Amino acid sequence: MRVDRKRQTEGAGATIRAVKRILSWLAVAAITLVLLEAVLRLATFLPQAAPDYVADPDVGYRAKPSIRHGAVVTNAQGFNDGMADAAAGPDMPYLAFVGDSFTFGSYPYPQVFPHLTGERLAAEGIRSRVRNLGIPGASPWQYAAVVRHDLVRAGQNPDVIIVTVYVGNDIVQANAAFSTRLWFGTVRMLPKPFAIGLSPEYLYAFKMGRAAVRTLGDLLGEGGDQADPFLRNEYYALPTYARDPARYVRQGYDGMEAALTAIAAAANSAGVSLMVVLAPARIQIDPSFRRRVLTTFDLDEAAYDFARPQTQLVAFMAEAEIPFLDLRDVLSAAPAAGYRADDIHWSEQGNRVVADAIAAALAPGLAALMR
Repeated sequence: MRVDRKRQTEGAGATIRAVKRILSWLAVAAITLVLLEAVLRLATFLPQAAPDYVADPDVGYRAKPSIRHGAVVTNAQGFNDGMADAAAGPDMPYLAFVGDSFTFGSYPYPQVFPHLTGERLAAEGIRSRVRNLGIPGASPWQYAAVVRHDLVRAGQNPDVIIVTVYVGNDIVQANAAFSTRLWFGTVRMLPKPFAIGLSPEYLYAFKMGRAAVRTLGDLLGEGGDQADPFLRNEYYALPTYARDPARYVRQGYDGMEAALTAIAAAANSAGVSLMVVLAPARIQIDPSFRRRVLTTFDLDEAAYDFARPQTQLVAFMAEAEIPFLDLRDVLSAAPAAGYRADDIHWSEQGNRVVADAIAAALAPGLAALMR
């Protein structure tokens, strides 16, 4: 009996020691993660730089001037814009296009929809000055900053400001707890330094780890669609369309409405007309592509409402009397041809389709302006 009790005591002691070791490791891991999170957040206060971008006190960052950015060479202000259009013909209607990489474009500026819109209008007898103020990766709040600083406060009041909203990521980017900025050599959407939330999206360490996993997967070249960076990015954007969205997504919808209100207020203060263009994600309008994404990640389509962004934003803008153009119908006619292969951005054909739609929407008002 004594031997049994001794063995039981020793066994219990070993179990307690093992539990203590596990708890110690967990405590060390937790402390390490907290310290890492604190360091990553504090790092946002340090000067940041990136190969293709420069910090900006008004907008947060801009593309560097006079450099090659993919197929694009930026002008002296860091935009994909010839500037000659905006300088010529002071009596012509002046159109300013604001947005992210969709507006900036994946091609030299003559092939991107802002310039093409000017060409379409000219073909209808409405010659205009066009300026492309797109900034790759920018958020809706940065669109508002561009409108305020580059146009209204600079006295560059156009006749119409055309703001393009890409619903695939702009809604989450509009969450007031997040900001899009330079971070460790690239542009990232991050929580503001003192923002705290229940979602892992609020953790810098989580975002850093996810980026590391993406990079490692790309370097290892793992086969299959699941390792495809394009499909993976589409997967990460799916919470925007959830029927029961997470709190940070709901806050993103609220932020989008607030950002659009701020943009409209800035335009109204300068007596400038505004049109918001809603750019759909390919997953919204291309059923075969949608099936490819959902099948790759074994997801149930019933969990998503892919019309939700436009449904909510159209209702909001109609009530707020903000003019808008929803591009879903015109791009749905040939969705695969409208987008670049394995890319969220529009192809050359997609840019032409979008330019036709915007020109048709603007023409009546511009024609009246010229009378």
